[in-house]
Amino acid sequence: MLHYPTCASGEFVSDLDATAAAAAGLVPLADLLAGLPAGIGVDLDLKSALEDATRSPELTTAGLLVPVLEAERDRRPNLMVSSFDAGALTIVRELLPAGVPVPLGLLSWVGFPLRKAVPMAAQLGFGAVIAHWKSFAANDIDPAPIHRETAYSVDIAHRAGLRVGAWCPPPVEIPRMAAAGVDALIVNDVAGALAALAALSPLPRSLPAVCADKSP
Repeated sequence: MLHYPTCASGEFVSDLDATAAAAAGLVPLADLLAGLPAGIGVDLDLKSALEDATRSPELTTAGLLVPVLEAERDRRPNLMVSSFDAGALTIVRELLPAGVPVPLGLLSWVGFPLRKAVPMAAQLGFGAVIAHWKSFAANDIDPAPIHRETAYSVDIAHRAGLRVGAWCPPPVEIPRMAAAGVDALIVNDVAGALAALAALSPLPRSLPAVCADKSP
């Protein structure tokens, strides 16, 4: 599993066959999940490849993920797939058998406005929207002069049937996220996030789940 499309040697993963991938130290996703105790929830961050544009749906990164999801669904009830690629999420949904429901979450990029991300996720029929923490307020990427309050945007998402996640908020921003009702925080600093939540007074009725992203 990698965060970027290249391995440590600089080679693109999509250019490697199974033998070369193993030599580069890459472990098949199915093997990695097999070593993770059953019942532990997992959010699989699906990163599509440029070459997926020329492949049939079942041979795209999303299509190749589907058999893994089928194998894991029964032993891992808290399993979901998130991606910046709405097309990849759609392929997962279309190829999964009807009896293998897996929640899908739309990730949005740095500072991408919630006024666009929330309705996009809702109208595409996904179960969650996971936005960069800067998307929850005025920021230097989105120049709109006036933004809705964070709690208002989260409430609209909830009313549309979406769970709401925020990725990579620094600990100082976590109290605002929790107060607004964000359901999950995907963070680099797990200890810092937990400390920020523990320091809240009074505690909100429900605290967001904290998930690890990647080491900085």
